[in-house]
Amino acid sequence: MAVPEPKASRADSKGDRVPRKSFAWAIALLAACALIWAAVQRDALRERWLASQSIPGLERLNAEPGADVLTRLVYAERLLDDGDAAKALAPAVRAAEGTPPDARDALGCRALALAGLLNAQLGDAKQASVYLDRAERIDSRCGAAAAGRAVLALRAGRLSEGIAGLERAASLDPHRPDTWRRLGSAYLVAAAPERAAECYEREASLRPRSPQAHADLAEALGRLGRFDRATAEAEEAGALAPDRPEFVTLAAISRASSARTSEEYDVAARALQAAIDRFPDIPYLHALLAGLHARFIQFSAARREVEIYLRSAPRDSNGWLNLATVCERLGDRPAASTAMARYRWIADAGAEATRLKQQAVLRPADPALLQRLAGAMERSGRYREAVAALTRAAELKPYDAELRRQLTDTQSAAATASSLEDTARAQAEEPH
Repeated sequence: MAVPEPKASRADSKGDRVPRKSFAWAIALLAACALIWAAVQRDALRERWLASQSIPGLERLNAEPGADVLTRLVYAERLLDDGDAAKALAPAVRAAEGTPPDARDALGCRALALAGLLNAQLGDAKQASVYLDRAERIDSRCGAAAAGRAVLALRAGRLSEGIAGLERAASLDPHRPDTWRRLGSAYLVAAAPERAAECYEREASLRPRSPQAHADLAEALGRLGRFDRATAEAEEAGALAPDRPEFVTLAAISRASSARTSEEYDVAARALQAAIDRFPDIPYLHALLAGLHARFIQFSAARREVEIYLRSAPRDSNGWLNLATVCERLGDRPAASTAMARYRWIADAGAEATRLKQQAVLRPADPALLQRLAGAMERSGRYREAVAALTRAAELKPYDAELRRQLTDTQSAAATASSLEDTARAQAEEPH
């Protein structure tokens, strides 16, 4: 007679189900992790592909209706690396606005932090704070957000706080070249070129193909008197961007700044002349060559070059002062007096513009004051500010025909005064 098997107890049955249920949960968890890992790998591969595209290629992708947060973010980061923060702002903001309010992922944090950083750099502190707050709620140790806070401090004139913030940002994310560049620039303002050079070294190591990184390093090394290395970095910048004169001419400028012997003078003069021959529309090169000739007591050559420069930059007060000095050394007193009178006229216009600008802060709705301010600005060569003052005056007096005519004339003068003249003025005002 067969003996029936005993029935499993309820406890035994429950104990059998628990491992099976745990096993099912483990399988589900592994599957979810695999899906997340696959998504992360897909995004990483896609970001590497986007990063390999040219800026025009990224611009086309960014313009497509289906462009997502990652596409816009990579495009904005590339523009920022290329030195075009103003153009980078729009795709960065669109990437940030495409980030859900409840986002907690690294991509959303990057997008929000970059939008905050660019708004801070371009002067919109209120909007910058909005984006930076959101980024820091996702990750309180976000390096880009820390850099944005530091830029806000720097723009507010708090240099020590800004440097401390950038140092923190660099420690949080040491792989961001723009943070090292900002920190290097802040150290230059703080008269610490040695530390600036260290920062620019880091920037160049992260972006070895960036002409701007090598140009930054060349500037810091030049301030430290390391002229051979500065010239080498300047040459590297020019080699990386052979179609951009601001980099191609750097080595010649470096040689001119460092020339101390007659042999070095000859080499530097030839290099600057070669740069002038290649880029004849860059007037400040003539100003630099004039300064080089003057330093080596070649006053006739210096006069020739500064006169050529002033034909393109007639509102540069320093240019007229240099011409007056050279003419005085050549014994041409009448020419020196004329140049000095021109220098004083432009300098007085600049002083008057400063005084009227202070008054305009107190009386922003006075069109007559704005017209006088615009006249002083134009006489001192500050055309864009003159146009801005006249535009505001025209808004206050929209039916004033004379005011409209003055605005049109000033806009025409501003268009004629090209960006090359602005560059020339900035270069001529730098101490050599």
